[in-house]
Amino acid sequence: MEKKPRHQFIELGIPGWLQPPKQTTSPVYTEWTIDHILDNLSRGIPVVRTCDEPNMPDYAAFLRHVHRNPELKERYYEAQAIATEVMASQVLSIADQNEPGKDNTIPEDVQRSKLRIDSRLFLMRVWNKPRYADTKTVDVNHNINLNEAMAEAQARIMNRNNYIEGEATVVNSDGAAD
Repeated sequence: MEKKPRHQFIELGIPGWLQPPKQTTSPVYTEWTIDHILDNLSRGIPVVRTCDEPNMPDYAAFLRHVHRNPELKERYYEAQAIATEVMASQVLSIADQNEPGKDNTIPEDVQRSKLRIDSRLFLMRVWNKPRYADTKTVDVNHNINLNEAMAEAQARIMNRNNYIEGEATVVNSDGAAD
């Protein structure tokens, strides 16, 4: 059985220095790589966009790495919280850019700005729930008076002695006992 080469480049006889680098299944996460991704995230740049840059890890692989490392996970959530503050200022800037009634504003600009604002507000609510999420609090105060229930239980205990004790017998349809 003939063994086939792993890459078509080897089969074509292309020298090794012209071949693309091998893809590794587990990327190496240097401190610079992690800092770069988290710094961009804290500036409001999505992680998926940063991971699309050259020499950056795959987005899903990076997220797996984040969720497996508790310290990195904490830094990731901190970067998300910082990004919400950046987005809050972006929301104001976007809203002030396209004011209805100005000569240079068209309805499509306003709709696009609304979409940009709503997207940022959604991420702010998800990434920083304590500060930006809509929270609903329900206070329930209900008093239960157990005195009546206890009195009924005591009465049942006292009436327990009113039962008739004896043996049960089976009666035929003609009224005679078996």
